[in-house]
Amino acid sequence: MYDADNNKLTIAKEFTKLNRNNVISICASAKRILEEQTKRYPDSDFYFPGRNYEKQQKVYNAKVKAAPLKRALKPTMGFGLNQ
Repeated sequence: MYDADNNKLTIAKEFTKLNRNNVISICASAKRILEEQTKRYPDSDFYFPGRNYEKQQKVYNAKVKAAPLKRALKPTMGFGLNQ
């Protein structure tokens, strides 16, 4: 996720080795490149989509976009009202 106001780029934990979000500070020239890429690929969730864009999109949708829903639907460990 890119925060243009604070010049920060966050790489989702699903795409990092240490399974943590990675926040990167963005300089002015990198910010210009990201803005250009956004205009170049307006329908993409990726700034630099590769040859396997469709495959990347499926992985992204399954891991990142669906993760909050999966967590919300995950059953609790015996802490319900009826127990």
